[in-house]
Amino acid sequence: MSRNFQPPSRHNIIAQLFVQCRNIMSGMQHLTWSDPTELLPALLTIIVVLLSFSIANGIAAGFLSCVLLKVIAGKTSDVSAPAWVMSLIFSARLAHF
Repeated sequence: MSRNFQPPSRHNIIAQLFVQCRNIMSGMQHLTWSDPTELLPALLTIIVVLLSFSIANGIAAGFLSCVLLKVIAGKTSDVSAPAWVMSLIFSARLAHF
């Protein structure tokens, strides 16, 4: 570490958190609010990213919940091949940990 390194102050952290939350909330207007199989994975992704401080965990939760909800709702034709592959990869990752 260099001598000039200073950890971020709590005021900077609060400001960064506010800006990120505002950016996330502005993107929520583009969600399909009438289809729960589209809405719930997006909201779960946002919540997991914010609570775990890990974008990777949020994306994993989003892929897994999207595929799971589409299968439960009988909309397996709406799930693309890359989504199936990513959900299998994330499932293996979660099973490993």
